[in-house]
Amino acid sequence: YLAQLLGADRRHADQPRPGHHSHLCHPSLSAAHHAAGMAAAGRLFGMVLGVVDAALLQARADTIILGGYLNPTAVGVYSVGGEVGGLASSELIGPITGALFAGFSAARRSRDGIAWATNRAISLVIVLTLPASLGVALLARPMMHLVFGARWDAAVPLVQLFAFIGMFRVSASVSAVLLAAEGMVS
Repeated sequence: YLAQLLGADRRHADQPRPGHHSHLCHPSLSAAHHAAGMAAAGRLFGMVLGVVDAALLQARADTIILGGYLNPTAVGVYSVGGEVGGLASSELIGPITGALFAGFSAARRSRDGIAWATNRAISLVIVLTLPASLGVALLARPMMHLVFGARWDAAVPLVQLFAFIGMFRVSASVSAVLLAAEGMVS
C-alpha cells in the first residue's frame, strides 16, 4: 500500500490490482484513492518534519540564541561544555525514565499507590545521578584534558555548571513521566 501511495505502483488505473477490485465498477475510484493517499502522505510528512523541526529548535534554542551574540569558538565551547557536563544525568535519567512509565502505570493499580512509587523513583534516580554528576563536576579538568586536550580548558567551568544543573533534572524528568502515566500530558 505504501508503494501505491508513493507512486511506485506503475500500473494504470484501468488495470486490476490483486485483491483490489473496487476500481472495476468505478475506474476513477483508484485514481481518487491514489490522489487522496498522496495528499494524506504529504500532510503526514509535513507534520513529521514540523515536529522534528520543533524538537530540534527546542533542544538547541540556547545555542541558536547564543550564536547570534558570540563567536563560533565560544558557541563551540558552550556546546561541548553542555554536552559533557550533562552526560552523567542524561545517560542515566533517559533509560530510567523510559522504564518508569510502565512502573507508574502498575503503581496506579497497586495498594501502595503512585505517591510511594514516585518517591521511590526519585530517590533511586538521585542515588544514581548525584554521584555521577558530582564526579563529572569534580573531574572536569582532567577529563577534558584526557578526552579533548588542554585547548578545551575554557569549557571546564561549563562542564562543571552543567553537571551541577544535571543533578536537578531528576525530579523534573520523573515528574514528566508521572504526568504522562496519569494521562495529564501526552
